[in-house]
Amino acid sequence: MLMTGVRYRFYTDLVEPNKMKESSFIVKSIVRNTVDPNRIVYRDTQPYLDVLLDDTIRKQICWIYLNTQKKYIGLFKAKKETMFEIAYLDDICKYSDALIKTDQGYQGVSGGNYKTR
Repeated sequence: MLMTGVRYRFYTDLVEPNKMKESSFIVKSIVRNTVDPNRIVYRDTQPYLDVLLDDTIRKQICWIYLNTQKKYIGLFKAKKETMFEIAYLDDICKYSDALIKTDQGYQGVSGGNYKTR
């Protein structure tokens, strides 16, 4: 289910920390060929899990909504969020291309492996 331009605030139940970590690890594993995985961090906000590049909210890779009965992933394009319903955490992998494009957009690259110093 696609939701465009809608921002939801969910302040209900607490999410298991393992689910938050697992979802951030899934995103890390997806973008690891384009960026050093150590640059990917997550912040637990009450309504969603914020997955960031370089620990800055100016480089949001995605938002993952886990604290509702239905789960969503929020993907960004041109600073606008589009939400997609996911049934399981593994469904995040279906959005690999969008996650990689978002990450590459922040880095200003068109692809390829990241380079370490």
